[in-house]
Amino acid sequence: MATPLPWPPPGARSQWLAPGARSRWPVPVPGGRRPVLALKGRVSRFVQERALQSRNQDMTDSLRAPRRATVRAALAASTIAAAIIPTLTGVATAAAPPSPHAATAGPGGNPDPHASLSPYFVATTSGAVWNLGGAPSLSSAVAGPGDRPVSSIAAAAGDSGYWLATSNGNVFNFGSARWFGSLGARTAPTPVDGIAPTSSDSGYWLVTSGGNVFNFGAAAWYGSAVGRPAGGAPIEGIVPNRTGDGYWLFASNGSVYPFGAARWYGSAASRPLTSAVVGLTPTPDGGGYWLSTAAGNVIPFGDASFYGSAAMTVTQAPTWSTPSGSLAGTAAQPFEKLVPTSDGRGYWQLTSTGDSYAYGDARPGAAPSTALMFDPVTPGQRALAFAMAQQGKPYVWGATGPAGFDCSGLTETSWANAGVYIPRVAADQYASVAKVSISSLAPGDLVFWASNPAKPSTIQHVAMYVGGGHMVNAPYTGTVVRTDWIGGPGFVPAAARP
Repeated sequence: MATPLPWPPPGARSQWLAPGARSRWPVPVPGGRRPVLALKGRVSRFVQERALQSRNQDMTDSLRAPRRATVRAALAASTIAAAIIPTLTGVATAAAPPSPHAATAGPGGNPDPHASLSPYFVATTSGAVWNLGGAPSLSSAVAGPGDRPVSSIAAAAGDSGYWLATSNGNVFNFGSARWFGSLGARTAPTPVDGIAPTSSDSGYWLVTSGGNVFNFGAAAWYGSAVGRPAGGAPIEGIVPNRTGDGYWLFASNGSVYPFGAARWYGSAASRPLTSAVVGLTPTPDGGGYWLSTAAGNVIPFGDASFYGSAAMTVTQAPTWSTPSGSLAGTAAQPFEKLVPTSDGRGYWQLTSTGDSYAYGDARPGAAPSTALMFDPVTPGQRALAFAMAQQGKPYVWGATGPAGFDCSGLTETSWANAGVYIPRVAADQYASVAKVSISSLAPGDLVFWASNPAKPSTIQHVAMYVGGGHMVNAPYTGTVVRTDWIGGPGFVPAAARP
């Protein structure tokens, strides 16, 4: 058994769980009403670069012959200056009233693309951080030679900063997040896999998979789970209680370990689970908590109530309003976090790239700001991570990198980086790649726009789905690779998954 490092006070109190302790399990929603799955966001600004051009930038015959400078100039001059940016909102039922989070009008009557959105950060294991939904662009911590993969991110108050923790205990701070220390040259017995700040952002805790807890700044040490029974599942995270005088550790099998003033309300350790527990979320009054799994299960304890879960409602989908009708979408990726409403009578379930499911009194598309951890494992996730790393590089017609990209050059190169090879141009990518419905979009899937969405031969733009209603794309001449909102005029109602 690993020996805890000497700097935490020895002998602190810990409560251990009795086998088969009581837990409350989900029950059907009263009245049979299914909760709403909502994908927050707004439609992207997609501007067609050539309004009168008979051939689009990605036509195969155009790629086989170089463009003359006169043609380039003529096409650049034909760029349309305005774009329609309709609002995407979740709709509970066909008769539901308009969302209270509708966008406000910006210049020219178009909705402000950042109005009433919840900004959020997504950190990857490489240390890259994506700012989405209007979150500020701060920085990242791409691991150096002595660092291990980034294992956790925690946002500071007001979405103004964040901390990243690596598995070997280094801590990187950005924006308003202050640095209070890290393990540095000290070696933790097992990898660090969680960081949690105090409520005042005046300190933080690190926790290892073996149950060690290390405190920094104003964060007090109340105990660790190093002495838990042999064969215990890895610790997944640490969560402070509402008053900051205690915390819970939770394990992948649903075990819960309370310390300090944090109370124990039950665990899922004696129950069969289809996937690992990835989160513990206290109720606002501190009288209970929810456990949530990567598959979308929600397990309430204490005064926490069950309002639904994505694991039980896999056939439902959110509705996005667009000028040409509505689009349905759902998440096809791991769940990362559960966030309660202020009164605890509802919650949002969030995937690792920001798709959200709303239950109880949680309003679709209105999940609070947060920070999420994204581990690119599948080819699509790896392709997305590559594409996001190209942000800021210029749009260059016919380019496939590394200095610049056009729209299909970005998608082709990103998927090739993941070991999957697809055709060069947008229309061919759509024609040759397996189709998936918009209701099953996953990170890395390809989404398309056409002059006539019913005719794939008219496809003229392609982008890659991120999550939370976002896409990454190389839009048109004069822009750079960037994230935008999905949907809008010309959006093709089918996606492709290489």
